[in-house]
Amino acid sequence: MKQSIDCILKKAKQGDPEAQYDLGFLYHNGDGGLPKDDCEAVKWYRISAEQGNANGQFGLGMCYKYGIGITVNRKEAVKWIRKAAENGHVGAMRRLDLNSPEDKIKKVELKWIRKSAKQGNPEAQFDIASCYEHGDGLAHNFKEALRWYKLSAEQGNEYSQNRLGCLYHWGINDMQNEEEAAKWFKMSAEQGNSLAQCYLGVCYFNGFGVQQNDIEAFKLIKMSAEQEDFEAWSLLGLLYFYGRGVDKNAEEAISWYRKAAIQGDPQAQYKLFECYLYGRGTAKNIEEAKKWFKACHSEDYWIDLPWDDEKSAVKWFSKLAEQGNSKAQYHLGLCYLLGYGVDKNVEEAVKWLEKAAKDELTDAQEELDDITNNCNKNK
Repeated sequence: MKQSIDCILKKAKQGDPEAQYDLGFLYHNGDGGLPKDDCEAVKWYRISAEQGNANGQFGLGMCYKYGIGITVNRKEAVKWIRKAAENGHVGAMRRLDLNSPEDKIKKVELKWIRKSAKQGNPEAQFDIASCYEHGDGLAHNFKEALRWYKLSAEQGNEYSQNRLGCLYHWGINDMQNEEEAAKWFKMSAEQGNSLAQCYLGVCYFNGFGVQQNDIEAFKLIKMSAEQEDFEAWSLLGLLYFYGRGVDKNAEEAISWYRKAAIQGDPQAQYKLFECYLYGRGTAKNIEEAKKWFKACHSEDYWIDLPWDDEKSAVKWFSKLAEQGNSKAQYHLGLCYLLGYGVDKNVEEAVKWLEKAAKDELTDAQEELDDITNNCNKNK
């Protein structure tokens, strides 16, 4: 705030409603040398609000909504947020009646969101775009959704930027364009959006719309994971496990796999199953392997596999691999690679992993890349 604290205090005490709001804001955030005091914040928001100041009304409404310095009171929250909306506060227009029954949200809140969007509010534009995309309260209209997402994104809204990246990446409505996807992911990621950081990391990992770069992929996915974005946890585990963009660290990989697995990520659960079954990065533990295999609800062909007999397991994999089952080919390749129930044989491992990779089994391709990297290092 440009005004000095002394000036704001003086004006607030003289009855200036905007200064009263500013003073409440400073107490709420503990800024300007004032202590953080939510009760004082509520007091000044109320004084400002009762004089008709839209910012004060909105601030007071949000305090009632979230119980900041005052007991939660949804009725009072809606009352003050509505007053702010009627006075033209665009943030209030978006939040009006968020706690009303669902049918009222569609009729009332949408009216204010649309008005706010037309006034150029990028958050409201994102909301309208989402409504059009998903048919939520508005008839499904992808063309309108795209228009509003772009209006919002061009004003710097990180969520619209990320959503545009997703639409271009996944090719929804035949609009696939990896370069455009990476562009929008990058703009969102630079604002700290954890999902966009994860998706941009995937782009660098695979070379989608950008030059392939493992180091950049690791940096972005790690940033996303550390913001508690669960989609990044399993990916970060994979990068540590195979040493992509970072030194190999199986222990660190397993810790990230476990974090994702506990949250129900089936890919991470399956990777933990493999780690415990084959003793990769940890001691072999059949009971732990069974636990994570069961958790991921896999419908694999080998649910009745003789778990406690490695040689019998290899025979089981061999039989199904010869029949063309890609997952059996992948696991048979691992058996030869790791010496699980059979003598180690890298050449035989590569043969079976290549068969599995031809069926677009990404785990098999990761193992092949890892074998190649290890061979290059040993030359």
